[in-house]
Amino acid sequence: MQVARHTVIKSRTRLMGHVQRVTPAICAVAADVEAVEQWWQGKQLKVVKHSAGTEYTSCLKKMEGDDEGGRQGKAARLLESRGLNTVASGPLLRCVMLNAARLDYDSRINFDSLASVADVTRYEISDPSDVVARVQGADVVMNKEMPIPAELIQDFPPSVKLICEAGTGFNNIDTAAARTKGISVCNIPTYATEAMAHMAITLIMALSCSLVPQSQALHAGNRVHMKQCHLGTLPHFELTGKTVGLIGGLGTIGLRVAAMSLALGMRVVASSRSAPVGMRDDGIEVVGMDDLLARSDFVSLHCPLNAHTKGLIDASAIAKMKPTAFIINTARGSIIDQPALVNALSEKQIAGAALDVFGEGSAPPPALPDDSPLYKLENLILTPHIGWQRLEARQRVVEMCAENIKAFASGEQVNIVN
Repeated sequence: MQVARHTVIKSRTRLMGHVQRVTPAICAVAADVEAVEQWWQGKQLKVVKHSAGTEYTSCLKKMEGDDEGGRQGKAARLLESRGLNTVASGPLLRCVMLNAARLDYDSRINFDSLASVADVTRYEISDPSDVVARVQGADVVMNKEMPIPAELIQDFPPSVKLICEAGTGFNNIDTAAARTKGISVCNIPTYATEAMAHMAITLIMALSCSLVPQSQALHAGNRVHMKQCHLGTLPHFELTGKTVGLIGGLGTIGLRVAAMSLALGMRVVASSRSAPVGMRDDGIEVVGMDDLLARSDFVSLHCPLNAHTKGLIDASAIAKMKPTAFIINTARGSIIDQPALVNALSEKQIAGAALDVFGEGSAPPPALPDDSPLYKLENLILTPHIGWQRLEARQRVVEMCAENIKAFASGEQVNIVN
């Protein structure tokens, strides 16, 4: 269902000492609009009528005698019955942040840009059982990676018209259920492009010089590398001339990783479900999946998690890789078959891996159990999904969420994914 374009309504109506959100005046305008004046509770109110008919005349008449909540619900239902998605108009949309601490865990993020476009209620952490109660009366639900399944969405109130995912991936939200409910879902596809690309390159560099094993040995009291002034049999090689294979490498993040890899003198191959095989003008060679696995010194994942990519890197895929190759996953954990990877690393079928994500489902990854076999692997780097968390990226995502919400309030569909 498309969001009907609407204009901002100017109202001087005040109730109980605060600016009333003119909920009956839910605007739906086509290319041309007709301004009409209605009187409600003795105050002058300008509203906009749909050019095709008398949507608001009927809305306002049917709402007479109801309380404010009843008017809002009726307005939404009446307009939606005519195929119009509605957005409550007023001074500011009401936005509920379900888990602000996921973005602002260090209290260093400025939320002024969000406060300028929405009346924000902030919760640091929300349990799934809290969500439905906390979104009551909200126009916008802002979320960071917390699962929002169909069973929650179906109980959302009619007021909710937008779920703003404060990140790139949105597999944590049941977008089909949201669409059925008449709720738009938007994401922020580019906020962490630089941060995620830097993370992948950082891991490539760390793996190429065995930086983590050196540090682990030193902090464990093993100073053999310091005493002998070399790394023995640990991997230690230049990146120039090496090949990095990017799965999902023609996306926004993948292209940045490719550009940085090329700047380091690396060869870049990428897989694609749609691009033709061959060398591109930007220096990326598009190849088939089997070819990518066989040729790459580093296989880096940059694809979304979906039905096509879940378990993509399984035992058969790993078997096609060089024994000296490394896997890097900064995308979603379930793209890799974890037991297959554990077995491959334990048996030294490949040289090593670096995982910023792991486990099932959406990010953030569930905490690994203390007895996870991943903790026992010496040729594995583990980080707790920090790729996107650089300070600048976290600030940027808040500002871009504000832009999404502002656009939505103006009737524009920006980064809508459903």
